[in-house]
Parts: sequence; C-alpha cells; structure tokens
Amino acid sequence: MEQKPIYDLLYRITEDEYEKFNFILVRDQIKKYKKRSKVLGTLEVAVGVLMLISMLTSMANSEPLYYVLDIIFIALGIYSLSFYTFLFPKKLKKASAKSYASNQYLNNDIHVLIFDDCVHEHSFEVDNIVEWDGFARLHLTKELLLMVLKDNKCIIVPLREIDDVSKLDSFLTGVHDTWGVKYIKD
Repeated sequence: MEQKPIYDLLYRITEDEYEKFNFILVRDQIKKYKKRSKVLGTLEVAVGVLMLISMLTSMANSEPLYYVLDIIFIALGIYSLSFYTFLFPKKLKKASAKSYASNQYLNNDIHVLIFDDCVHEHSFEVDNIVEWDGFARLHLTKELLLMVLKDNKCIIVPLREIDDVSKLDSFLTGVHDTWGVKYIKD
C-alpha cells in the first residue's frame, strides 16, 4: 500500500518570493558584515575629518594631493557606512530578478509531496526524493518554508499553499525531534 502524503502541494514561486528567499539566506551574513562595515566606515570618516581639520588649521602648507587623498578616505568611509543599508539590498534584488528570469525550475510548476519520512519534489527536470535526515535545516518564516538540503540546495514552499500553518509547525517540530533536523522559526 502506497503511503499517503501529509502535504501534496503544486505551486509556482513568484519573483517576490524568490527575492525574499535570497534575503533570508544572506540575513545572518548581512548582520555580521554590516556591523564590521559600520565600525570601519565610522573610523574612516572620523580619521578623514580629523586629518582634514588638521590640514586646514595647521600653519604648514599641505600638498593638494593630501586633500584629494583625504576626501577619498572620507568617501570610502561613507561608502562603507551605506553599503549594507542601501547598496547591497539593491544589488541582491537585481541579482535575484536576473536569476529568477533565467531559472527554468522557478518558472515551472513545482510539485512537492511531504511524507512522514521524506520529501518528494518534482519540477521541470528535477525529480528528487530526500529523506528527512538529508536536510540540514528547516526554516519557517511568515511567508515561506525553506527546506535546506545538506548539499545546500533548497526547496522553497510558499505558505500561501498551506491551509493550517500551526499544523505545519507541529509537524516540523516532530521532524526536528525525530530526525534531528535543525528547525528555525521567524
């Protein structure tokens, strides 16, 4: 007798969902590097301003090249301060859109069957059965379920496809308890 799936889902990932997926994947790295970038940027701006004030108020004539280098130093500090707040999100959004447009997997129907002991995924040219111990982590957000495999591939499930998210949460907690798969909830 064939096992009946707990969830039988047929869906397509939207570009917005794929963008959110990418931001979730890099969120921890952004926090880490943003802190470093802010410290470095603040130091660069502070040292640059102090050097500029020193050169302007000193009685000695400074070469114009020193002023140019000092302005570049301050500009690099401003760049460091703004990179992860303004520039990186725009770059990631653009890269996500480009990747989404060229990815056949994302632009076709995805059929995911979730069983007690495994997940069966089928889309375009992908037909994959993964037992629960083949997953590195499960990540439940407000809009997505990310099932990250140990080989860093990921099955993305939009929660718009799930009728009862609390039932899913209980099921994923059981997967964590039974199979030892790391489970993260936002």
